[in-house]
Amino acid sequence: MPANVAYVPPADAISEVNVVTNSFDAEQGMAGGAAVNVQIKSGTNQFHGTASWFHTDQNFAALNYFQKANTPKNRNNQNSFGGTIGGPIKKNKLFFFGDWERTTQRNFAGPDVRSLPTAAMLAGDFRGLTDSNGNPVTIYDPMSGNAQGGGKVPISCNGVINVICPNRIDPASNTLPGLLGPSVAQEFSTANNLNNFQGSGTAAFTRDNADIKVNYTATNSTNVFARYSLSKGTVFDPPLLGQAGGDATNGGQLGNAPFFIQSVGLGLTHTFTPNLLLDWNFGFTRQNIAAEYGLGSPQGLDQLGIPGTNDAGVPNAGNLYNGLPAFQICVVTTCSSTTNLGNPNTGNPFQFRDQQFVSGANLSWTHGKHNFRGGIEWNHSQLNHFQPQGGSFQTARGSFQFNGDATSLQGTTPSWFNSVADFVLGLPTQTGKAYQIFNPIALRWSQWAWYLRDQWQVTQKLTLNLGLRWEYYPFGYSDNGLGLRWFNPADGNVYIGGLGNVPQNDGIDVGHGQFLPRVGVAYRVHENTVIRAGYGMSADPNNWRYFRNAYPSAVISDNVNSNSSNYIPVASLTGTNGTGLGGGSYSVPTGLVNLAPPNISTGIVPLPTSASTTTVPNPFNRGYINSFNFMIEQEIAGFYLTTGYVGNYEVRPLVNMNLNAGPPGTGTAGGLLSQSLGQNYKGTINGLVPFKNNSYNSWQTKLTRHLPGNSTFGLVYTWSKTLDYEDNEELNSLMFPYPTYWSKNYGPAGFDRTHNIQIYGVLSLPFGKGEPWLTSGIGSRILGGWQVSPIVSYMTGLPFSVTAAAGPLNANGSQQTANQVGPYQIINGAPVSTGGTCANSNLGCHYFNPAAFAVPAVGVYGDTSRDEFRGPGYFNMNLSVAREFSITERFKFQLRADATGLTNTPHFANPQAQVGGANFGIITGTLQPGGFFGPDPGSRVIWLGARLQF
Repeated sequence: MPANVAYVPPADAISEVNVVTNSFDAEQGMAGGAAVNVQIKSGTNQFHGTASWFHTDQNFAALNYFQKANTPKNRNNQNSFGGTIGGPIKKNKLFFFGDWERTTQRNFAGPDVRSLPTAAMLAGDFRGLTDSNGNPVTIYDPMSGNAQGGGKVPISCNGVINVICPNRIDPASNTLPGLLGPSVAQEFSTANNLNNFQGSGTAAFTRDNADIKVNYTATNSTNVFARYSLSKGTVFDPPLLGQAGGDATNGGQLGNAPFFIQSVGLGLTHTFTPNLLLDWNFGFTRQNIAAEYGLGSPQGLDQLGIPGTNDAGVPNAGNLYNGLPAFQICVVTTCSSTTNLGNPNTGNPFQFRDQQFVSGANLSWTHGKHNFRGGIEWNHSQLNHFQPQGGSFQTARGSFQFNGDATSLQGTTPSWFNSVADFVLGLPTQTGKAYQIFNPIALRWSQWAWYLRDQWQVTQKLTLNLGLRWEYYPFGYSDNGLGLRWFNPADGNVYIGGLGNVPQNDGIDVGHGQFLPRVGVAYRVHENTVIRAGYGMSADPNNWRYFRNAYPSAVISDNVNSNSSNYIPVASLTGTNGTGLGGGSYSVPTGLVNLAPPNISTGIVPLPTSASTTTVPNPFNRGYINSFNFMIEQEIAGFYLTTGYVGNYEVRPLVNMNLNAGPPGTGTAGGLLSQSLGQNYKGTINGLVPFKNNSYNSWQTKLTRHLPGNSTFGLVYTWSKTLDYEDNEELNSLMFPYPTYWSKNYGPAGFDRTHNIQIYGVLSLPFGKGEPWLTSGIGSRILGGWQVSPIVSYMTGLPFSVTAAAGPLNANGSQQTANQVGPYQIINGAPVSTGGTCANSNLGCHYFNPAAFAVPAVGVYGDTSRDEFRGPGYFNMNLSVAREFSITERFKFQLRADATGLTNTPHFANPQAQVGGANFGIITGTLQPGGFFGPDPGSRVIWLGARLQF
């Protein structure tokens, strides 16, 4: 599921941005990390406005590290333009403010290189081919031999070896490649038929943001405001293979992804007396985002004729199940690299229609040395989603994977050509599908809080801030009087609240809320020295969104051979080669075999052993965060120094844990649930569990200096360490969920950076009127008034784990780490650019020496730990140059240039770290997303801008 789109107002519309971290004000709450408040400007008694335009394109960008030298720069045209205006409707009473901003991007997506079957292969002709080692390729007949792949004979047609007769080519496999068209077919040109296709397209992004705000001064003591905001646009990512689908060329959602976000805000402030103030606010946000690729017709059923695909057997189905199924043809034996046809994106299509309500009322009273404040808050969220998901394989239209087993021989390694032959014969090794029995899946939850705070000026030097919050998170529910779908690990049943005798809250005990004390102290030692310290407790704010795809909301089918020595496929696409397999003894189903929707009328449904789900423990003992700091502020000879300790200790943070985890060598049958309930649960049963603790400890220092001419210079340095068991329960899971090995998870967080240095400045050049040099003349006109703003960043690298394939470990739910057999040696070699090669023996292009690691023995954990090693550091410099011209007393015009990645220093990602995997020990990419599309490699990009203000 993609991250929700958020509305961000245009920069010129923002009057104030407050980022609160480590705050111990009782008013700040319902946010486990930083609280960000954005305030939109208001109109005044005078008309004020701005107009701005910013532009960049490929001509203002440097080649990134992984582009070949002397290659043309790909098109990347970006514009952001708009304006603001505000003023009086009725002077001194009614004011307005409005803004609009449009952002557009058109960029060349690709080129992406893939391996596609040639026309001869698709016609069944595999003669004269050699694998990557130069060995002749043999395609074996899946109807010969036995189930274990032994005794097979080469496939033949009329006595010609390595040729599949036309009557054995599956009709679906014969139809799908026809969608590729001649523009794709002509790309086949390599000697070994690998990496023989290069595709590209034009990706597009368009977004309009707008706000309108009205302020009304009803009386001298009462002010109200109303605001409406919208963000509307679309993202288009071209499919790599045109009508045949394939991967998204730009790495996003296939086809169009429109979005429309609306937000309303209301507020009131009333002064009862000079020392008694009431303020109230209300907000409502509606979000509608979607991905809409290939929804015209159910092509899996109508065009390819594969039973069970698209909306077959799906209750409450609509056109969102239309389009092509997913076809994965494995390029390597592990299927970590595949050629994808159809729609392989497990999250596409989707349709989200979400709403959120927020409201709060606060009362402030000043009495003597005390400033009292208290209030109540309420948040309510409504999710309405269509996006059936089953992980990285199952899709709403159906998924098929071909790994070469059907046409390979026991004891041999299947090649890419065997995978293609499996596809031509229509014999997948894995099939799957995900569908919803509710459309949309609806989730609802509320959050309540109240707080009391006393800011007490004890003496002229000593201020105390004493507060208490209470927060309550009731269990979530669905719509139409129904509750959520909660799996009980004690009996193997799913309980659906509101049906039968099941209460709407599924009987989940969430407690009665949490009392959260907070205290802060500030003591002025003398005029230039202040000591600040504080402690605050915050509730873990996690909500119930994890139940979105809990069974039976989403029914997830996954058909795969549980016996790794079995070479019999799990299905036939259309039945063409589905009988007489393995020497004539085996038959397989035709098309997809999908789990039927369960009967939910009683509210209690046994979890099928092949189904996956997500649940929480009962009682749900919500965690909390202890935050503390001790800081000293000191002014020394014009420098302002803030330094001290900042830390967090989180008790029972939420982790994603496989509840059917098993010890090595036991597989799914040895899992905790399989053993306790006497069934072999093959699906993934995730528990969102409050678990153990996390910690963050840091020494933070900030040094600033205000210089003549409105110039400022600053340096911020943080030395820190973050330890946890898991980084992000939404995107990750415990690497080692079996209780005996829990301690193996504890280590540096994946986002931990030991050293973080930021140097910044806003520097007015010392030229022109009122400055030391060139106060008049042409030099003053040219050089005067310029402002330069540099930002320099340096951070140490991110941790990573050195892993190994988890299959031989055979511990359900667990990942595998490598054995360390030698000293860990950082080579820091130069990564090879796109299209280059790096032999294992060439350490000059490795980040670390791969000889230090080995694959562990079968059924044994590796001796390295989670996040034990650290990747390359990060350096970046951004620079802004701006000058403002006074046209008249009211009108000012600004020109500016902003350079990101000024030094063109790549931001390398961590190296490939699976021992025995491709490019082990080599850096193959860059670190972070940048702009609207694609990676940010640290390459230089320059934006030019102009702004008119009146």
